Amino acid sequence: MSRSNSACYRAKAEDCRARAERAKSRIEKECWQFFADEWQKLAEDTERLEKPMSLRSMPHLETCLGILRRLIAKGNLNGVPLAERAINEYWDATLPRARKSGLRLLRQDILAQANAVVGDRRSFAEIVNAYIETKLAE
Repeated sequence: MSRSNSACYRAKAEDCRARAERAKSRIEKECWQFFADEWQKLAEDTERLEKPMSLRSMPHLETCLGILRRLIAKGNLNGVPLAERAINEYWDATLPRARKSGLRLLRQDILAQANAVVGDRRSFAEIVNAYIETKLAE
């Protein structure tokens, strides 16, 4: 989804929210609730569409990626078993034909994280990357 479409959804969501606020003072609660619900749906669509297409179609990948990013940010080597568990859970929850492509996306993000950090965090990211490489070799 391009930025312009995302901006269009965001503008529609804001317009809907503004109409709901104006309607709140003049009309009954049910009508206001309708506008508020529409605003919420548009806001959720905007948030969903801003994610890369690969993550929208693989929710387990998004969960695993979020866990790994937080663990890398901490950089605590005691978190290695947690990272391995997150990767293994992704592996188990994903269809066999999508596993390796998802791991490649994880690896790409982990390498980007490793290049952005130093010290223990970089070491942790490299350990996670090595584990992903072993899973890809399976």
